[in-house]
Order: sequence, then structure tokens, then C-alpha cells
Amino acid sequence: MTQNQMELHPRLTISQQMTIDKLKDKKVPLVRMDGGFWTYEGCPSKTEHSENGDYQCPDWWIAINTVRVLERYGLLIRTNKYIEEWRDNRELKEG
Repeated sequence: MTQNQMELHPRLTISQQMTIDKLKDKKVPLVRMDGGFWTYEGCPSKTEHSENGDYQCPDWWIAINTVRVLERYGLLIRTNKYIEEWRDNRELKEG
């Protein structure tokens, strides 16, 4: 995050800052997995079990609320890989 971005958004939550740090470290976009999990591309996952059956849960994930706030702050942008906003990948805004 640039100094200018920190001045504009000095109150990032721990989850928001961890997301920025993870994307900087991995250098890959955020992707939406089935079930609504937002994680980084290539994140390992494990099989979880529920009454409705088995599903894949990534080792690291965030909620859509975090994605939306970081977009509103101008820190994430859409990649336009998909037409639908709700499933389009996100990446760090350069600069």
C-alpha cells in the first residue's frame, strides 16, 4: 500500500490489511470459489463435511464484505475476466 493510500484509508481492519498483504505476497488475484469463499488464486483447500455434503474450503479466505470495502477504498479492482460483478476476480490496484 502506498503512503498516499494509507493517508486516505488509515483505519483498515486487520482482515483488510491482511488481505492486502497476502495479495502483495502472492502476486495473484482474488478469486471466488463455490460457496462464496474469496481467496487467492492457487490457495490450497481441504474437504469439509456438512449435513448437505462435502465441499472445498480454502486454507485462507475472506468474506465478500472485505472485498467490497477494499474496492470502495480504491485498493482492489475487477479483472473483467467475467461479465458478472459478483464472481469477477479482483486484483490490487497498481500505484
